[in-house]
Amino acid sequence: MNTNSKPCRNPNAVWRELDGETAIIGADSGQLHMLNEVGGRIWSLLDGKRDLETIISSVAAEFNEERETVSQDAHQFLLALKELRLLETG
Repeated sequence: MNTNSKPCRNPNAVWRELDGETAIIGADSGQLHMLNEVGGRIWSLLDGKRDLETIISSVAAEFNEERETVSQDAHQFLLALKELRLLETG
């Protein structure tokens, strides 16, 4: 996935933020997935309007982390979401 892509949450997934964690139920699988604060923040930004570059920069600034570290972690996270069919890419 390149930094110009505009990833989007699967619109059929059900999700809620609860006490700093994000709970997602995959529509296809019915499985529950729990995300930590950083994963939940990335998830909330996956609206199909922001490109990956913007998401990475935003998360790096918000959590005061090195951009390169966030970039590597975000790419791995998004690949996992895609495998779970929780992510669409545009």
